[in-house]
Amino acid sequence: MRYPEFEKLTLMVDLRNRLAPCYGFDDGVRFYLEPGFYQALQSIRAIYPDRYQDAIAAVETLARRNRVTIFAADDENPLVSLDENFVVYSPTDIIDFLGLAIEDKSRGSDYGD
Repeated sequence: MRYPEFEKLTLMVDLRNRLAPCYGFDDGVRFYLEPGFYQALQSIRAIYPDRYQDAIAAVETLARRNRVTIFAADDENPLVSLDENFVVYSPTDIIDFLGLAIEDKSRGSDYGD
């Protein structure tokens, strides 16, 4: 899968991790973008459409800080499996990097039983 926001980067083939596209920069730095993370980016786009390009730039900035980066929906349980050292970022890391406020409304009811 190729995400249009990262068209300018090289799409790399990793047969072990087919669920998450791997993008590479010219200097050999690469990152994986899991589908759940991309969906979270789309949620940021819906809530803060004027900051979406900043979110894409944040992904690229954070990816460049490491040799290999995984952008995962769950940073404690990434879908991508690698035999080398890597860093994992979650959607919360992007939100924090940009200084955005997104309220978690997934908690239970305040009314009790």
